[in-house]
Amino acid sequence: MSASLARITRLHQDAVEAANGVEVYVIGAEAISFQLTGLDSDTVTFQGTIDGTNWVSISCRRNDTTTDADTATADGIYFVLQPNFSKVRADLTTWSAGQVTIDVLVR
Repeated sequence: MSASLARITRLHQDAVEAANGVEVYVIGAEAISFQLTGLDSDTVTFQGTIDGTNWVSISCRRNDTTTDADTATADGIYFVLQPNFSKVRADLTTWSAGQVTIDVLVR
């Protein structure tokens, strides 16, 4: 996927409850990054699927660390280490306060 085909999709907009994120097709993507804002003791779980039915947790790395995880509890940009999926999503698995917004960049 060339840079001109890069796209940003909003998965959660000012979320105020736990919920699954919007599913985004990523076939052929060279890179996938999530941007999380508004987390306040909340947890986001990164997930991917090949068949569109069975979702698994996927490892991501926050841009300012060297630690890999399939969940996040802090604002930041997280990139997928192995973008070999047909779809990805970021689920807001726990919510406690505030408004959470999650975007994904696929290129």
